[in-house]
Amino acid sequence: MNTESKPVPFKENFMFVFLFMFLFFGCMVSLIPYEHVGRWIIFNCCIAILATFVNYILWLYQKHDSKRYNSLTSFVMLITLTYYNLSPAFKMLYPSIYFWLLLSLTLGYTILLFINRIKISRAILNPREVWFKKLLLIFSIITVLISILLSRFLNFTDSDLAAYMVASIILYLSGLVFLSLSPVFLTTPKMAKTLEEMSID
Repeated sequence: MNTESKPVPFKENFMFVFLFMFLFFGCMVSLIPYEHVGRWIIFNCCIAILATFVNYILWLYQKHDSKRYNSLTSFVMLITLTYYNLSPAFKMLYPSIYFWLLLSLTLGYTILLFINRIKISRAILNPREVWFKKLLLIFSIITVLISILLSRFLNFTDSDLAAYMVASIILYLSGLVFLSLSPVFLTTPKMAKTLEEMSID
């Protein structure tokens, strides 16, 4: 966020790159589990188009400020990828009570993140703040270890259901990482500079 802000021409707004990425991820997660795939592909492609349209609106209003435009489009990207990564787990659990429990926990965590988004942004942007970075690092390591263990587990089973469950868990944990990083991109460049220089006394 220290780079100088400048106008963003239409050919440099990366909207079509984002659209391709959203469509790719949307189609991939539509296959988990392998039920109602066509319906989910259509729905997730609509989400991709909607996210790209939001990016276009952001470009119309922020095209003279590359810093703000890039941060807001990054926020849209992370939120969209979060949805894609979380969706297989919810599809696997619906309509059991575990679906509602996971939904409640996820919504609670999301609300907590955005209520404390200034603190989260400060923890990520300020080089003297390390607590949130450590938490993210620990969570990322745990996610990698769980992914490795679950992948090894698949070697002992030929069940499609087990494979879908493993993929859903790994994607869900990855989605939480995206979600945890997203609040920082709502920070304005001016506020980001203030947070970067703020004392941690």
